[in-house]
Amino acid sequence: MVSYEANRPNGKLRLRAVMQKNDTSHAYGPTTIHAPQKLYLDTNHLINLAQLRRNKLRGDIQSYREIDRRIREQRCGLVFSEFSPLEWVEGAATPESAREIAAIFASASLVYQIKGDSMIWTSEVLRELHRIEPSVPALELPVIWVRRLGDMVSRALGIIATHGPDFVERESFIDGPPLSPTVPTLVPNESFENVAASALEFRKRRPRAYRERTDGFAAALQEDLKAFRPSASLPAHFPA
Repeated sequence: MVSYEANRPNGKLRLRAVMQKNDTSHAYGPTTIHAPQKLYLDTNHLINLAQLRRNKLRGDIQSYREIDRRIREQRCGLVFSEFSPLEWVEGAATPESAREIAAIFASASLVYQIKGDSMIWTSEVLRELHRIEPSVPALELPVIWVRRLGDMVSRALGIIATHGPDFVERESFIDGPPLSPTVPTLVPNESFENVAASALEFRKRRPRAYRERTDGFAAALQEDLKAFRPSASLPAHFPA
């Protein structure tokens, strides 16, 4: 007869088979169950994966094929940032190339979304508003979560407008006309194809705002990579 003990050393779920006294009929060893790893791919790697799927990739085909397999089979969770689609439509990108990148995320068995800069700023703004006016709640906003189509997610602008309306200058927002009296705090996740199309439309409609956001995202990402590199252990063919 075998029972199981569970613990979580280093955050991993570890199951160890424990045989009852005088029971020698089985010899079970310890088993470790790992949660899927989180994988962030910059736009260059996503373009290479798209080329792989079109049989047009030149270079390290085997490595990208392995990554593609792991993405499809939920061996890892693909990390999505709300600002990443702005890079999908950068430079010579076309609607077709943007849809190809979106299809990679759509085919992933597991996708995580990380908090964008807008939510980070919202957290900081809410903490400062709470300091000035304690009646404004200092909300703890999630850093990373599993992204599913149709799930409701927090909208930074709606949170600020709801919890600190007296601090919002509505005419100052760049995303269109003055806000309606009610700004939603939750909006549904769109399909990745729609996200790509929205990024293309934003680039076309608001080129100056698009440039500001992409430059800011690139600078922030480089700072993150600088902080990551000293402890990183990346394959030679996947430089940071």
